[in-house]
Amino acid sequence: MSVPVVSLDSIPSHGLEVEVGEWGRAAAAEGLGGELTSLRGHLSVRRVGRHLAVQGELAGSAQVPCDRCAERVHLAVGGDVSCVYSPVDALPTPDSDEEPDGPALPDDLPFAVRDVGEYDGQSLDLRDVVREHFTVERPAVVRCGDVDATADAACHLRWRALSGAPDPSESSPFSALKAIKTPR
Repeated sequence: MSVPVVSLDSIPSHGLEVEVGEWGRAAAAEGLGGELTSLRGHLSVRRVGRHLAVQGELAGSAQVPCDRCAERVHLAVGGDVSCVYSPVDALPTPDSDEEPDGPALPDDLPFAVRDVGEYDGQSLDLRDVVREHFTVERPAVVRCGDVDATADAACHLRWRALSGAPDPSESSPFSALKAIKTPR
């Protein structure tokens, strides 16, 4: 599949199986927030009425900046995909009487739903599925010490150098009190 846009009408009754290829690299890199080093996965797209059930597995890794010291670290993220995409026109509006938690999902879904998304009702761009998966599965904060515990001390030193923070041995919260302390 060279173009990862799936039209609702092009999905056979038994579903559509898609291997994630080159078309997913830019989306995965954007979701991970760095320079992609590997990507693999597969997705299964099935129609359930006007909803699209997307299930599969995605794994990728990227070189991303540490959120503390900005050093590049290797981040690997992988996991199951189990989303239902509902047409935008089927979503509840703020002034409707429907539940504010989202669309009513069909009872005959082939798996337990982890996430709910939306699509235009005509076609679904699988790049959006890949991007959303890695954005959600990526840790909120990435630090050198989270990836490699032995790198935490060096990361902290780089952060202090970047921030201009004083060495804690030279400055403590009580150092100002030394100047006003009266002798006994």
